[in-house]
Amino acid sequence: MKFGESMIRLEDFDVLLMLDPRSGDLFPFSSHGFEIGTGRLSRISLRSKGLLFLDQNGRLFELISVDGTRPHLWGRLHRFFGGAYSISVSLIEKPTDLDQLKEMILSGIIRYKEYLDNDDSWSFVLLPIDQIEKEVHGAEDAKSLFETLVLPDAVDCLDLL
Repeated sequence: MKFGESMIRLEDFDVLLMLDPRSGDLFPFSSHGFEIGTGRLSRISLRSKGLLFLDQNGRLFELISVDGTRPHLWGRLHRFFGGAYSISVSLIEKPTDLDQLKEMILSGIIRYKEYLDNDDSWSFVLLPIDQIEKEVHGAEDAKSLFETLVLPDAVDCLDLL
């Protein structure tokens, strides 16, 4: 699957749940982040490789590569000086272990709540942790788990890798 080549309007962007298996962090993520990069491409690629994304259909994807879409001099200059530039992201679908996914999400939400500083854009994480645990554990499949999380609109999501 490739993202970053056909999305044009804000209402076309999907919201996914981004999970970082290394740090345990998670964030609501706008697919707009699959189009735009800032900073050095090598750093984005290193930092992003292995990130997991849960989509609204309950499919889990792993990010395997980030590439600049403009290899010519102008694109390289933008990347070198930290300007915004177009990227293309490659993802592969991963098998989903629902119990493991639930635990990753619960531990990620606990971490997210620690950093939450007057951010009310994702109302689900404002619920008491026991209610969050009950709702996450009650999900019967990855699709219903995604729906349970009630992610914010794309405009209120992380949109850079």
